[in-house]
Amino acid sequence: MQQVNYSLMQDFTLTIPTLLEHAATNHAATEVVARQQDGSIFRYTYADLANRSRQAANALMRLGVKYGDVVGTLAWNHHWHMECFYAIPGIGAVCHTVNPRLFEEQIAYIIDHAQDTFLMVDQDFVELVERIVDKIPNVKQFIILGAHGCVPEPTRLGDVLYYDDL
Repeated sequence: MQQVNYSLMQDFTLTIPTLLEHAATNHAATEVVARQQDGSIFRYTYADLANRSRQAANALMRLGVKYGDVVGTLAWNHHWHMECFYAIPGIGAVCHTVNPRLFEEQIAYIIDHAQDTFLMVDQDFVELVERIVDKIPNVKQFIILGAHGCVPEPTRLGDVLYYDDL
């Protein structure tokens, strides 16, 4: 039998995965609503969010992301980005959110200084990242947040992956 330290508010570690599991278990059918870049509304449930976040976490591990790696996100606030918020720390990696409103030089410096090895890029910021790709040599894989073909190919980013293909 596991000994519980009753001096704590809860008898488990409060982590990002436990927050999502709580929502998926206790509020599975509750709707999560996000606005897309084109202005449309995307709707799904906490159960869907948890499933998609787990799928993303498994895909990132298959790609080689491991405990302690820094995975950058450069994206607007939409469902793909929210799934990254749960998937990345859920596998023990660091979710490094980069503010897209900064100047290009600042974005390049921040990504390089943090030593991001993977970068999840919103389709709106692909051209920006193409302009700074030479200044972020630690990034070994770019993942476009969206469906396959949502940005014209080829890009200067090499063999990009698309989030929805993961």
